[in-house]
Amino acid sequence: MRIKTKVTLGVAFLFGVTIAIGGLGLYYLKQLSDDANNILTNNYESLEYTKMILDAGETLAENPSLIRIIEENIQKQEGNITEEGEQEHTARMRNAFERLGTDTLGRYEQLRIIRKEALAIQELNMKAIDRKNEVTQKTAKKASTFLIVIGSIFTLIAFTFIVNFPGYIANPIIKL
Repeated sequence: MRIKTKVTLGVAFLFGVTIAIGGLGLYYLKQLSDDANNILTNNYESLEYTKMILDAGETLAENPSLIRIIEENIQKQEGNITEEGEQEHTARMRNAFERLGTDTLGRYEQLRIIRKEALAIQELNMKAIDRKNEVTQKTAKKASTFLIVIGSIFTLIAFTFIVNFPGYIANPIIKL
C-alpha cells in the first residue's frame, strides 16, 4: 500500500471516531431536548389555563365579564388533554360552567366545582411534570454513562492507533 493511502486511511479512521462520538452526543442531546420540550408543551399549558380559570373565578362576583376568561380557558383546556384522568376533570369543569349561567341559586356551588376540577387538573399535570422530569433525568444519566464508555473505548482505540500508526506508515505491512 502506498504511503499516501495509509495516511488517508489513518486520517479517515480518526475522522470517523470523531464523527461517531459527536453524533452520539447530538443524538442524546436531542433526546433530552425532546423530553424537556414534552414537559413544557403539554403540561405547562394546562397549568396556565387552570390558573386563569381560578384567578377569574375568584373575582367573578365583582367583575361578571370575567366569565369570558373562564370560557376561553376551558375551551383551551379541552384542546389540551394530555394526561390520564384530565378529560374527566375537564368535562366536569365544563358541565359546572354550563350550569353556572343558568343556575343562579347554585352559582357558588358551580364555582366551587370549577375550582375543585381546575385544582385536580393542576395536580395531575404537576405529577406528570415530576414523572417526566424523572424520565429526563434517567435519560441524561444513561446518555452520560454511554458517552463516557464509548468515548473511553474510542479514546483507547485512537491512542493505540496514534502510537502504532507511524510504524505502520514507515514499515512495509503488505505485499500484493
